[in-house]
This record gives sequence, structure tokens and C-alpha cells, in this order.
Amino acid sequence: MKSLFLAFLLTAICSVPAMAVPIQSSNGHSGLGLFDGKFEFNIIDDGLAEVVVTLTNASPINNGGFLTAFAFILPESLEINSSTHHTGFDLLSGNFNTAPFSGFNIGSSSTRGQWQGGGSPRYGLGVGETGTFTFTLMGTDLTGITAESFFNPSSESFVARFRGFNDGKSDKVSGFPTFPDRTITENTPIPTPEPGTIALLGIGLAGLGLYGYRRKNKV
Repeated sequence: MKSLFLAFLLTAICSVPAMAVPIQSSNGHSGLGLFDGKFEFNIIDDGLAEVVVTLTNASPINNGGFLTAFAFILPESLEINSSTHHTGFDLLSGNFNTAPFSGFNIGSSSTRGQWQGGGSPRYGLGVGETGTFTFTLMGTDLTGITAESFFNPSSESFVARFRGFNDGKSDKVSGFPTFPDRTITENTPIPTPEPGTIALLGIGLAGLGLYGYRRKNKV
């Protein structure tokens, strides 16, 4: 019985996903579009992993606007296996135009699989709307990859496209992660595990406690 509880606890600990890293936008090229969200990298098994991107259109409501596309960069050791997207969005993959940015090779678009345009922007995320996008990835060596592997501190690593503002303009916005600083300060944002992970660990610990209590009463 003890080994069963230990195995359960080990499973709970090993199932802890990578922490979600907050992402915030810069002011953008036109100063119109804003977004915030989170970027999460999880290893599923030896050869599979996933990136989950959650984005909210945080643009000022008085000028409207839609977040119609976003893109990031896959590490060289990874390639796309499958993906699921918010309603109205499709996969962006390979060599696609992200002008005025460059070097991006994966993302999602609500404008006919393009970064620049094509189709109504109203299929994108409206102001205050949130979308979740999951990219399942393949790779031969995932042990050294974390969420940080997707971000280059010296260059733009996550970008978003906005269209359909009330004044007729569009915007291209870069984003940056807020990784916890190695030196923790009062203002350091610290990513936290998802609630389901905490619950799973709690069940495992509670099981060990119950086992210990019953064993003590049998003595």
C-alpha cells in the first residue's frame, strides 16, 4: 500500500507542467494595439511537447481593433506536429511574411493564414477577448528546452498584428516575457503553477498522510 501511495505522489510531482510565463506588449509601431497573455511550454513525453499561448486583446476600447495574428520562433530542435486554435484562427508555419519583423516561423492568423491581411479583421480577437492556442511539437532532445528557449533577450521574439481600428489604421506590436529574475525582489513577477497542478499535489500528499494515520492506528 505504501508503494502505491509513493507511486501516486511521484506521478503527481512528475505531472507538474512548466510554469506559465506572462507576456506583455510594447507600444507598437502605431501605438494603437496592446495585448497581454501567457506562454507555457510543457514536455509531454520523450519526443513530444506543447506550447500553449493565451492572449487577450488589451487595446483601448474607444478605438476598437482586432488582434488578427501572432508569431514566435521555434528552437531548431523542434518542429510542429499539430495545433488547435481559437475559433477563426489558422496555423502559420514555415516561411511567412511578418514584415516589418523577420525570422518568425510559427504562429496563428485569423486572416486566411496570412500575417499582413486578407479577409475581414473581425474574425480576430476583439478588445477584451481572449484566445487560447496550442501547438504540439516534436523533437529528439527536449530535456534542455524551457519556455525561455523561445525568447531571445537581444531581439524581438514574440509579435502580434492588429487590424480594423476605428480610425482605419493597423498596428504591429512586439511582446516580451516577464521571467522571474534570478534575484527576487518585491516587484518581481513570479509565474505560478496552474490550479490543477496544485490540486494534484495536494491529493498525493493527503494520500500519504492518510496512509500514515491508518498505519499508526494499527500499531
